[in-house]
Amino acid sequence: MDKLVLHPSTKKTIDLAIGSVSQAIVLVGPKGLGKKSLAKYITSRLLDSIAVDQHPNVYFVRILPDKKNISIDEVRKLNSFLALKVASSSQTNRAVIIEDAQTMTAEAQNAILKLIEEPPSGTVFILTVTHEQDLLPTILSRVQQIRVAKPTKAELLKAVKQSDEEHFNSLYSISDGKPGLLFSLLNDTGHPFAEALEVTRNLITQPVYQRLLLMESLSKDKQRLSAVISLLLQMAHAGLRSGKNTDRWQKIYQTSYEAKGNLEANAQTKLVVLQLMLNL
Repeated sequence: MDKLVLHPSTKKTIDLAIGSVSQAIVLVGPKGLGKKSLAKYITSRLLDSIAVDQHPNVYFVRILPDKKNISIDEVRKLNSFLALKVASSSQTNRAVIIEDAQTMTAEAQNAILKLIEEPPSGTVFILTVTHEQDLLPTILSRVQQIRVAKPTKAELLKAVKQSDEEHFNSLYSISDGKPGLLFSLLNDTGHPFAEALEVTRNLITQPVYQRLLLMESLSKDKQRLSAVISLLLQMAHAGLRSGKNTDRWQKIYQTSYEAKGNLEANAQTKLVVLQLMLNL
């Protein structure tokens, strides 16, 4: 189970939800809050099992590595899983975790809606989503929504047990206090932001000609580029809050904000990267 730190209000809501479980739960909050870990935590308590990732009665629906969304084909694969008999008399004996549910196509969402409306006995659906409006209103009307709040800085520091508080403070600012992202940065995991952190630091500190050397690799990996731009924005926010070198951080913020907008508007990736490298 991944490290989990919850805001007291979120923990209270989760405890109440587990005590009176709904047929479907939607965990709402921005990326980096640790919603996927929270979905596993809820599942582990409902099924009374620690090994959620390998549990035979848990099914994960995720974006495939080479895809941008969750298609109806991925949802249809659920039918075989849900058709299986479960050897348990517990109130909840099976779970379906749908990660990044906001990426489901309209067809996939409609297919999930039908399953949520008439779920097999003992089955609970847990969805993670960045914004509730990304889901069909008909889905939202049939689920229990739980908004995930950020833990306090003191709670995170206690959980991390970092001897280097200065390093923790730096990553806390970069992650904006979001535990999922913070732990990924601290542990240097495969999270896109963790992999992009060193690149982002180099972009801020290196001269233009060295930044341009990164242009080819970034322009070929849109996900990595998006992570770098997001980190630049978060670093700029932290820098502006500190009140030091505000002109420099304002320039980084403005340049990164424009790059983010261009990338979302599907501008040519190589051009987005070039402007970013030249204007930082």
